[in-house]
Amino acid sequence: MIVGLSERFVPNEGLLKDCAALDPKRFSEIKSGSVDGLMETVSKLAKLDRHTVKTELLSFADNFKNISVSLNDQSELPNNDLVRLVSDSDNLSESECESETDDQGTTIVKCKACGHCLSCTFNLLNKLPFLMESYSTLYLAYKFVLTLPTTQVTCERVFSEVKFIKTRLRSLLSQELFEPLVFMSVERNLALRINKTSIINKFARSSIELSRLLL
Repeated sequence: MIVGLSERFVPNEGLLKDCAALDPKRFSEIKSGSVDGLMETVSKLAKLDRHTVKTELLSFADNFKNISVSLNDQSELPNNDLVRLVSDSDNLSESECESETDDQGTTIVKCKACGHCLSCTFNLLNKLPFLMESYSTLYLAYKFVLTLPTTQVTCERVFSEVKFIKTRLRSLLSQELFEPLVFMSVERNLALRINKTSIINKFARSSIELSRLLL
């Protein structure tokens, strides 16, 4: 068990430390502790300037609890939960973050502005334009971290879908056609939202003959 944990987490120690540094609960440690190596891994993976990310993070951590001073006019906010996030974050419980699993086995977190998670902090930056402009590089770092897969469920589901797509009759399917089919199968909810008429029209405009037959 110890070997398994070491093999899984030790190689990603830098990434885990950077993710922890973006957590609001760690802001006090960032301000009082050493910043050597801070945001080095995330900046490299997300192709962001590390110095800029580190500087914006330190500034954001220092001003996080005082941001409510700039939010006196609540009419400018998309919702009042953001006021709770910045003004009452110490009094809110993490239990206000709820999760549910959809039909595909994907866990969806529904956060009620608990003020204690990465999702809340990203929503704060995302919904307030003046914060997004002030911490534009830090915003990209949060966005990158929140898109990282935390489990292997999605990867395993892709392998399961392959056997349904690449059948004996499709054994010679090229990689160029195979990848879109896998994506459409795994993310079928997104595929169903696409306007089929617009796709047909775009495909028909690629040649005169297709335009004659399809339009």
